[in-house]
Parts: sequence; structure tokens; C-alpha cells
Amino acid sequence: MKKIILIIFLITFVLSGYTQKIPDFYGFMSVYKTSIFKDMDGDITFIPIPPGVGRIMTMLARPVQINISESKNILIRTHLEYYRAPYEPGDFPLSVGMEKRSGSLLTGISLKLKKNPIKLNIATDVLSKSDGTKIELFYDHSLVRTRKKSSTLQLGFKYYDKDLSDYYFGVTANEATINRNLYIADSSIIPSISYNVRQMLTPKRTLMYGVETNFYDNEIKDSPLVDESYSLRFVFGILWNK
Repeated sequence: MKKIILIIFLITFVLSGYTQKIPDFYGFMSVYKTSIFKDMDGDITFIPIPPGVGRIMTMLARPVQINISESKNILIRTHLEYYRAPYEPGDFPLSVGMEKRSGSLLTGISLKLKKNPIKLNIATDVLSKSDGTKIELFYDHSLVRTRKKSSTLQLGFKYYDKDLSDYYFGVTANEATINRNLYIADSSIIPSISYNVRQMLTPKRTLMYGVETNFYDNEIKDSPLVDESYSLRFVFGILWNK
């Protein structure tokens, strides 16, 4: 059944680039992320964007959605996203010797209220890496919206069920050591806040920057792998529209 769902959503993914008319662009982006894991430094990633791949990067970087039902008050869409593993074995001392935690594809539905900037996403792992489910509830508040500039404040919550939390933040019996205790994580709720700006520099050139903060509850903070209760993510880039 999961394979059938995955095939349907992959077809959706391909078609969405055309149905949503996602514009192509090129330029660069840099992303700096702090780490919540013990003795693991934050990392900065520089991402050059060659001409011709901007549309694909947009589709990969954010959940892909196309309309499947629409009423006067609610818009229902498909939801497809890649959930990246928060670490690789060996990224920090306590992760050495642990089994690989792979990222996975999450698929589901997205509900959006037309009269209010509220969105609900429900998605589950269809590759059976964690067999987990993630639920997100967001409120978007537009601070500035002009022809040349837009800025948005987003407030919300992310819910990881027990399977998703335990897969990425738990420690199995085979992985337990003197310095890395056995740990079984339960479901967790993560408050999130982000601020994003897009500023037109020229008719074809756009500056973008933003910051996102996530606050982790005890189910994640109590993991022997974790020593921070929040994370920060900074994004900066310049894009040229084709």
C-alpha cells in the first residue's frame, strides 16, 4: 500500500512543477544551522544554483502540493516532502557506532483555511525508515507585502509521533554504551517561529534572508545525544529570475 501511495505522490511531484508554474531561477544560497547534539558544531552550507535547476530545487526544498479539493472555506492539497536526517553516524562523538538514521519521504495532505492564514500538514513516512508521522500547524502573518518587498512571520507547532521521535533521537539496546544510555523517545511537540524576507533588488534580482527557531520538549532534550533545547537556522541568498 505504501508503494502505491509513493508512486502516486511521485507523479504528483513531477506534475506540480508544471501545474504550479514554479519559475526557474539561478544564483546562490547559504544556510547556517546550529546543532542540538552534544559536541556537534553548527554547519554552514553554500549552495550554488546553476541555470536550469532552480525549479527543481524549489520543488525539493519545500513541500510539494497540488490542489485535490476546494470549497468556500477550505483548500485541501496533497503533501510531499523530503525529511532530512538531523545527523549522520560519526557527525559527533556520541554518534560513533550508531546505526545510520536515513532521511525519508513523507506524504500526506495539507489543509488551508481560505479566510485565515492557518495551515495544517499531516504526513507519514512512506519509505518505512521510521514509520513515523509528522503533524504541523502554522499561522502565517504577513508583515510587509509590496511589489518590491515581502516579509512574513510564521508561528506554529510541529508534532512528531513516537516512531519518528525515537528513530532520530532514541538509542537502541544494541547502541547503548557506558556514555550513551539506552533511551526510548516518546512523541514530542516542537514550537517553531520563523521570519523571512524577500527584497527585489532589480526586476530580475531578488535578495532573500530569514531565520527559524525550534524549541524542543523533554522527549528530545532528555535524549543522551542532545544537549541543547533549541536550534537556529539562518538563510541568505541572491536569486536571478530567468
